[in-house]
Amino acid sequence: MSDNLEASFKTEETDKRYVELSTSVTAANGQRKRMTMKYMDAANNTDLCPLLRTSELYLTRAEALAELNGINDESLKLVSGTRLRVGLPAWTSTTFTTKGEFVNAILEERRKELSFEGHRKMDLQRRGLPLRASGAQAALSVFGGQKTVLPLPQRELDLNKSLVQNAGY
Repeated sequence: MSDNLEASFKTEETDKRYVELSTSVTAANGQRKRMTMKYMDAANNTDLCPLLRTSELYLTRAEALAELNGINDESLKLVSGTRLRVGLPAWTSTTFTTKGEFVNAILEERRKELSFEGHRKMDLQRRGLPLRASGAQAALSVFGGQKTVLPLPQRELDLNKSLVQNAGY
């Protein structure tokens, strides 16, 4: 786990996704780090990795409705189901004061619920946010920077000569 993700989980200490699905290990350099236990068979890849989860659908719908309607009952209900399942309190209409605050909280729930499932990069890109919060690579990871946007397929470039390949490819 990155320090940033671990800090996000630690904002609510009773979150079962952190407490029950991660463990502390000693890395090769002797440092203690937090590691996910979501997929225990990385060598043989026999874990039953879901392609689409119900909670992903709920959180996606909650985010879309929040973008359209601001703080709304249906989004609160969709997110609260996930939060209650992992031992966290449900959100209410008084938990947030602005639409932006609400949408950001839903994105943070997506981050924690779908961690290690490959959604975070696309969530950040969809929102126009940098891919890294801090560190040496943060400056290179700003939205639209070199290799932060996927390349256009060569077939599309061949078919449409007016297209220009994205930076870095």
